[in-house]
Amino acid sequence: GANSTPQAVVVSVTNVNDNAPVFTSGATGSVAENTATSTVIYTAATTDADNLAARTYTLGGTDAALLNIDASTGAVTLKASANYELKPSYSFDVLANDGANSTPQAVVVSVTNVNDPHTGTVAITGQPAVGATLTADTTTLADQDGLTSIGYQWQANGADIIGATNATLDVAEAQKDLPITVKVTYTESFGNNTVTSAEKVWNQAPVITVDHSTVSLPENAAAGELGVQATATDVESDVVTLGLVHPLFTMDSATGKISLTAAALDYEASTSYQLTVTASDATHKGASATKSTVTVNITDVNEAPTAVALNPATTSIAENASTTAHLKVADIAVTDDALGTNAVTLSGADANSFEVVGTALYLKASETLNYEAKNSYAVTINVADSTVTGSSSVTSNYALTVTDVNEAPTAVALNNTTTSIAENTSTTTHIKVADIAVTDDALGTNAVTLSGADANSFEVVGTALYLKAGETLNYEAKNSYAVTVNVADSTVTGSSAVTSNYTLALTNVNDLPTGSVTITGTPTQGQTLTANTTTLADEDGLGTLSYQWYSGAQPVVGATGSTYTLGTSDVGQAISAKASYTDGHATLEHVVSSATASVVGTQSGQVQDGYLSNALVWVDSTPGGVRNWTDGDGDNLWDSGEGESWTLTDSTGQFTGLVGAGTIRITANPANPTGTIDISTGKAFTGSYSAPSGSKVVNPLTTLVVAAGGDESKVRTALGIDPSVTLSTYDPLAEANKTGASSTALATAIKVQSAATQVANIMDIANSVADGNTTSPVDTAAIASSIATSLLNQAGTGTVDLANSTIISTALNTAVIGVNSTTVDTIATAASIINNNIATVSTNATSSLQSGSTPRNILTQVVAAQLTAQKTAVESLNVVSGTPGASITIIDTNTLNSEITTATSQVVVDKIFTNHAPTGDVTMTGTATQGQTLTAHHTLADIDGLGTIHYQWQAEGVNISGATSDTLVLAEAQVGHQVRVVATYTDGASHDPESVNSIATAVANINDAPTGGVTISSTDLTLTANTTTLKDADGLGTFSYQWQSGGDNIDGATGSAFTFTSSDFGKSFTVTTSYTDGHGTLEFVAADPYVVTDPDPDTDTPVWVVLAGVGGLGLLAWVLF
Repeated sequence: GANSTPQAVVVSVTNVNDNAPVFTSGATGSVAENTATSTVIYTAATTDADNLAARTYTLGGTDAALLNIDASTGAVTLKASANYELKPSYSFDVLANDGANSTPQAVVVSVTNVNDPHTGTVAITGQPAVGATLTADTTTLADQDGLTSIGYQWQANGADIIGATNATLDVAEAQKDLPITVKVTYTESFGNNTVTSAEKVWNQAPVITVDHSTVSLPENAAAGELGVQATATDVESDVVTLGLVHPLFTMDSATGKISLTAAALDYEASTSYQLTVTASDATHKGASATKSTVTVNITDVNEAPTAVALNPATTSIAENASTTAHLKVADIAVTDDALGTNAVTLSGADANSFEVVGTALYLKASETLNYEAKNSYAVTINVADSTVTGSSSVTSNYALTVTDVNEAPTAVALNNTTTSIAENTSTTTHIKVADIAVTDDALGTNAVTLSGADANSFEVVGTALYLKAGETLNYEAKNSYAVTVNVADSTVTGSSAVTSNYTLALTNVNDLPTGSVTITGTPTQGQTLTANTTTLADEDGLGTLSYQWYSGAQPVVGATGSTYTLGTSDVGQAISAKASYTDGHATLEHVVSSATASVVGTQSGQVQDGYLSNALVWVDSTPGGVRNWTDGDGDNLWDSGEGESWTLTDSTGQFTGLVGAGTIRITANPANPTGTIDISTGKAFTGSYSAPSGSKVVNPLTTLVVAAGGDESKVRTALGIDPSVTLSTYDPLAEANKTGASSTALATAIKVQSAATQVANIMDIANSVADGNTTSPVDTAAIASSIATSLLNQAGTGTVDLANSTIISTALNTAVIGVNSTTVDTIATAASIINNNIATVSTNATSSLQSGSTPRNILTQVVAAQLTAQKTAVESLNVVSGTPGASITIIDTNTLNSEITTATSQVVVDKIFTNHAPTGDVTMTGTATQGQTLTAHHTLADIDGLGTIHYQWQAEGVNISGATSDTLVLAEAQVGHQVRVVATYTDGASHDPESVNSIATAVANINDAPTGGVTISSTDLTLTANTTTLKDADGLGTFSYQWQSGGDNIDGATGSAFTFTSSDFGKSFTVTTSYTDGHGTLEFVAADPYVVTDPDPDTDTPVWVVLAGVGGLGLLAWVLF
């Protein structure tokens, strides 16, 4: 109708999910090979018209299994990285679902090709060694892009080895110990590629691991472990040795623990130490060992300062420089750890002239600088840390020199003067006598000249005055020298020289005597010896001479004159004389003569025994040589009981004679036969026997040699004597008496002695017959010669029987003319009996050699036979003068043997085997001066055998106690005395000891320096010189004293004590003690300086002390309190 009513209506359309998703993403994609699996290779994108539900995505298709898809985002990723060479593309379906509807989308993702890295490695096989072959192993090397055209280049230590381009390398010496690599080059689709092998090393060094590479220790820490341990490994499992070399630290090689060896750490010296730990194996050791560093830091602790230095220091300042304000002279630099509190103080001689301000040393203001008054200042800077208990100050000495301006010298002084010198002092080189000290500013040129009486005897060398070399010092000729020392500065116009006078006194010393005492006269009993002193002189003057004679080593009582008559007690002794006197300087001097030869008996003549050689016969004679023997029993024989004193000796080593109660027959010295007394008759000897030229023996056998024209062999053959015997020198008893004579030697001696005795008996009998047949003197020598000739003629070329009566009778008739033949035959028969007896005794004696009898016992029997033969010849064959044919008593055999036995008991064995005096000398070598060594030497020989030599040194003939070696060190006790050495020995025949003296010599003195010293003691204000320890081996004389201060003598201070005053406080004093020793040498001994102190010092007043004495000078120091 008419009205309309509108009504708006809204009809809602309900959305239904009826539309499928629509893909908006493409159907293709791409991905580079080898990209990460997280890379999205495709993203599915869709729209949905309904848009009622979220869309989800799933995969399907050919390669769905190789892919992942995010169901919400549609992002597709690879499960494994793409590999172009294996799979160039991926095909898959993406299904989009909105919960009701699904839409598929086919997708292809292409893989793009990239250059693939190679896989595997290049390895080197083989072990590096010179000469070994290494091989490049490429078996594991692969490359997806291709692997062709393989090439090689070997390298040593990263550098190409020229020519080494094969798969193998022969290792050369040049590659030794260098790491070896090989580069392999090949071709692949993208080009060339190079792969280098790992290094091939010869042997790997050990690896060190240190648990703490840094530790800290306080300085002065005690020794012990640091808490650091090192360990080492080795890839080759070689044995590894850990080591550490450091003066302060050590390592236990087994545990690797490091320790401090000693408490020697000093922070100030070093704040840290770098320790190098080494690990060595058999290949890597020394310089190639593995090293690791451990740092030890030293922490500081408070210590006292160790040094103080002045840097830089002003060393000099001109005099008169202004000191209105104080002057800085040095910076004080203290060496310290800066942990404590240091206090700086001053001490020393001039401490009051300085001050410390801050860290600087200043010369105080207003200090007057005057070179002439004071040319230097000295101060000691002391620094101590009061916080370090028990520490001492360190110090530095500072000296400030005041420089001068040129002025003329004001004085010259002679210091350290030698005021006297002993005469005879050696001047081979010049002798310093004084130091020349010039008081001057030393700025100009000083000329030193000498003047005065003795200026030419002195010279100036440097700053010293010398006595010239070659100057003869003789007190007796000149007892002092004087000279003036002049000093002038030529650069100071108008100035005058300053002078100092010097006197050198000569002190007299004992001059040893010169010349000698000699003995004149013959050393024979009864003779007078004289001490000859004509050459004796003494520069000090000869006083009145007195004498003492010595017999042997003993002084002769009362023998004190210049002459001495030899008595019986002197026989066999060497005589010496000592002359003594007091010289002009009151020194007692002694000079001893050389000893004489041993004194012999009264009158003597050297003769030859009838059967022996070189006998010396001593007989009692009047001074005129006339024999005063009285035949007491009227038998015309000299008997030992008739009061005559006689001795047989032999100085030539030969047997002396035959001694017994019967007749003694001695023949003459052929050099002087008429000068010898034959003591068997008391008459001058005329000589019986002869000897060829050069003989040392004169006896019946040498007379035979002369008769044989000097042919000894003819005589030896005739008598059956050993051919080795030389008759002209052979002494049978001397040979038998030699020490250790053999049985053969003894038998030869007995044979020779027996033959000589038998021939002598025939000659003696001939003499007796001739003497009884005439009143004229008998020519005994001619008779002896005739007997010798007859015996040799009868021997012919064979032997002669000396006991055969016919042979004896023929010899007697030849030698003695005009004697009744019956008498001669009778005499020859008696002589035959005698000679047979001698032969029997000799034969028995020879046989007894086998029974152990001594040579003395054997030879005693032979001598007894000779004595008996002589006695029988005299008693039985004494033909009355002028009575030819007179009866001769023949002693029967029994009587003769009885007499032999008696004679044997009467033989004085020690006279037969007399002690032969030694030959040779005893001498001394060495310088006869005190302190020197004398050495004894000898050339002694003794036919009886030389025993062990014992020495005894003597001074003035008196034994020196303990001086019994072959050397003697001359001591003070021997100075001025005659010293000799006596050699004593007991010979091989056990005679009394023999003594032989050397010639005596006087001992000169060497000055012995004083020992001990002089000290100074103080009581109140008095100083006293103490000499209790002063000694002198030459003897201490009277002491003189001179006190000194500052090197200058104190006038009048010449006593043993010196009194000082308070003004002397702080001064140094010394005293020189002098004396003349026992040998006239002037000696000087100075005491160490003594500094006197104020007993009540004020504050800051120096107190002086004696620190030490060096060479007579003290070292002084002072400190401030």
